[in-house]
Amino acid sequence: MAAMANAYEMLMIFPDALRDEALTRAVEAVRGEIAKVGGTVEGTDMIGRRPFAHPLQQRTSGQYVRLAFHCEPLRIEELSKRMKLNQDLFRFQIVRAEKRRATAHAAKEEPRGESQ
Repeated sequence: MAAMANAYEMLMIFPDALRDEALTRAVEAVRGEIAKVGGTVEGTDMIGRRPFAHPLQQRTSGQYVRLAFHCEPLRIEELSKRMKLNQDLFRFQIVRAEKRRATAHAAKEEPRGESQ
């Protein structure tokens, strides 16, 4: 991993028909594609089955998975092209992960006492 790598998150939707072992294999294939473009996966969040707000291509739900990874910005386009070729993947979106703002969480509220 190069020093110029950024943090990204990929939200993926797999067909609802993929269950357990098949879903695990599909996620591992995506992790492999990230490694092929020089990225490193930091974490996997198996969100689970979620219904869609409205039917998409005659489907009403899907299996959601979120991956956190680091990759060079110039390799994201290549990764997107590889993801489009994945037959098991219904939809995906890659976004740059925002840095957590520790100061926002550490900021103290003013006491709610008597005010004049």
